[in-house]
Amino acid sequence: MGKKNYPPQRDFTYEPVGLLTNVSRRRLCDFREDPKTHYSGRLGLNLAGHCGNGLAPSATGFYITPYAPGACLPPEKNKNPEKSGAKSQKAQKFSFSLFMLLAAFCPLTLLPGCDLLANSPMEFIEEHTGVATATGWSGRRLPEGQTPVTRPDGAVAIPPGDSLIAVRLHNPRNYSLSLELLYSGTPGSAACTAVQESSDTVLITITGAALDDEYHLTLILKSPDRLREFQPYTLPALRCLSFTAALADIQIDGGAIDLSPSFDGAAAEYTAGVSEAVTAVTIAGTLLDSSASLTLNAQPAGDAEDVVCPLDAAINIFTLRVRAQNGVSFKDYRITVYRGDPASLLAFYFSIDGKTYGFGAGTQSGSGSINGTDITISLPYGTDVSSLSPVITIFPGAAINPAPGTVDDFTNSKTYAVSGGEGSTRTYTVTVKAQGQGAVGFTFTGPADESIDLSDQVLVWKDDTPLNLLASGPYASWQWYLDGAAMSGETSAGLNMSARDFSAGKHTISVRVEKDGRLYSKEAVISVEGL
Repeated sequence: MGKKNYPPQRDFTYEPVGLLTNVSRRRLCDFREDPKTHYSGRLGLNLAGHCGNGLAPSATGFYITPYAPGACLPPEKNKNPEKSGAKSQKAQKFSFSLFMLLAAFCPLTLLPGCDLLANSPMEFIEEHTGVATATGWSGRRLPEGQTPVTRPDGAVAIPPGDSLIAVRLHNPRNYSLSLELLYSGTPGSAACTAVQESSDTVLITITGAALDDEYHLTLILKSPDRLREFQPYTLPALRCLSFTAALADIQIDGGAIDLSPSFDGAAAEYTAGVSEAVTAVTIAGTLLDSSASLTLNAQPAGDAEDVVCPLDAAINIFTLRVRAQNGVSFKDYRITVYRGDPASLLAFYFSIDGKTYGFGAGTQSGSGSINGTDITISLPYGTDVSSLSPVITIFPGAAINPAPGTVDDFTNSKTYAVSGGEGSTRTYTVTVKAQGQGAVGFTFTGPADESIDLSDQVLVWKDDTPLNLLASGPYASWQWYLDGAAMSGETSAGLNMSARDFSAGKHTISVRVEKDGRLYSKEAVISVEGL
């Protein structure tokens, strides 16, 4: 008996198309052809092909990769190569036609177990081939350091010491991945480690980084058995830079003009005062970290450099901005220089429900005014003016009596005496009123007043303070209206209500009366807030 000639051995391969871009060609079925175990035309997701028919996914479905006809027939079945080849060609064509028919029902025939109601074919393939990729990063704050930040040039700044970076993963199979870090640069004595925190997060820790160290890290992701390597992820360049953005000192005219409060490094707001004759001062900021940069009103300024600052008005505001070496972290110091009478009262207001009422910077528009030394302040309806604590700003170096923050009764006008640092004094009179305080009267004098409109009377109403509206006149009937709708049962001359009876916002209350068969009306607008 002659020696049998077996066909050459073949590897069975899976050719990813458009999906597993991180793997160019992967052997999923490394079977060897064996005449005893060979089955022609086997189809399935995990068998990319079997001799005659090769199956691989494409962006729109699947295609078949044909092989030489009859190449996989066992030798004892292939005694006549020509006939066997012709039959194999016919079988090949039949198999191809049958497969194309089945391909129309791809999710049912080619993706066993695919749930059409839950996954598309491409989602099914992605899920069951175990794609794992990194999609981005974010910095995490450590107790002893700052959060890594992205610089304008795209690099990532990390502080000296320890830093923690979280890399986000797309990991549909929830692999417990095998991780490696490749890095280059100037790491010095710092150590870099990567640990998988969860199925979708890898934590990279950099320990002991020193200024000017630079790292170029690439995260290698592998399957648990370390046989499959996924797409590596390269982080932006990491640079160890200073995060310190602070001043060690601020001086005006070389320290000749006092700051209020005295510079302590923590405060960011300072004031100073000069007489009206002063038209310019110099301001200098001393950096706590020489690697930082400094600007004054957005213009570059040197470390401890005296910058001339003109004074053009009674109130002059200057901003020193310190930007850290990392190019991102910064801190602003605001200096307000007042120019005028040292006995000036600069602001007087009350803070109620998060809003400020009075005069001075930042107060509610129209809530207060000053005329010479007379100050008038209007507060919301219902405010108890018998127990108020004002906020007062005086000229730097001056003194005031009573002292700011003292609780006082403003039912009647109060006086405040301001003494300037140069011996000048000035007395201010403060008058406080609550809007709509007391009963609001609707007065009718006769039929001639048939179109009286009180819409210019706006009452600001807060909390549960009752609102008393009183209408008077020789009328036979009364009817009150809220936002144009008649109020049931409100048919007397007076109306007593609470702010709780309204929603927040503006409302119109009106009253209509009848006399000699004719109707007359008046209305008022109220604004409800502070509920």
